[in-house]
Amino acid sequence: MMISLEDVFEFYSKSTSCGASFEPNLTWKEILECLQNSNAGDFAYATIGEGRDKKTLLHHHFSSICITGEDNDEIAVARMLIERSIDMGGSTVQLGRMQEHGDSVLAVSDYHGNTPLHSLFEPPSRQLSFIRYVELIIEMSARVDEKRKTSFYLNELMLQQDKLAGCTPLHDMADNDVIEYLAVSSVLKKCNNASGSQCLIHPLLQRSARGVLPIHFACFKADASGQWIEAFVGFLDSDYKVTYDTVFTCECHCRILKSFLHYHDEEFQQFCNDNNQWSPEESECDSLQQFLSLQCGSLQQILSSNEQMDNID
Repeated sequence: MMISLEDVFEFYSKSTSCGASFEPNLTWKEILECLQNSNAGDFAYATIGEGRDKKTLLHHHFSSICITGEDNDEIAVARMLIERSIDMGGSTVQLGRMQEHGDSVLAVSDYHGNTPLHSLFEPPSRQLSFIRYVELIIEMSARVDEKRKTSFYLNELMLQQDKLAGCTPLHDMADNDVIEYLAVSSVLKKCNNASGSQCLIHPLLQRSARGVLPIHFACFKADASGQWIEAFVGFLDSDYKVTYDTVFTCECHCRILKSFLHYHDEEFQQFCNDNNQWSPEESECDSLQQFLSLQCGSLQQILSSNEQMDNID
């Protein structure tokens, strides 16, 4: 028996609110067939929830506990939602107290300013592969660019800031431990190739409400590789811009050092236990950070020689 759009809405609502306890009652194949056979032409912009909780189906899809990034039908559902929104030529959507008009559902923000890309890339409590979703987003962005005769739609998407912290989807990518390097590099390389977007800054250079850049989030990861750090500095751009030199600043060095200290406190405790030739002040230190601060002053003072580079504006 063919399922209805109401069944699809209920599936998405529960798969984003019930957490790990949710047991799917529909398959992605069933959902795909339902959308393919639906007469409701505006389902791409349909919303679930009330007031501040109202979000599009694509928000819910990217937030769903059921997505893996590897199921063909699952990816096809996301493709259909985005393609249908592009074909509609942009629609006015009422979300909470907001009204938006865009070139695709990818640009629609919820009450809190989160787009579907924020929902996809935010640090999750789930494991999934992002490669195919990133490839899909890049492909759909190219379709919008073709329609508008531009080349920077992905940049626009990656610059959208949420209301709470002013973070962009690129901030979320930098802060997400499970996103593959290939997914990040694909997004940044596409953003690097944008042309005719002189009015837009590069997404790497967009600060949050507290002045934090994506590279700052990347630096605070305990297991961040040199390759990961280089991507968020801007080394992937074949036409490397001098502007990027100012991204890797005193703030970045400070965050890397703080991260190292935070994740190596156990080793420091063992080191303290193995050594008894400490001054009274040194022996009272509870952490490696306290010890280094005692020896060298604050971390910010240690790195202050680069402080004049910290303003990229």
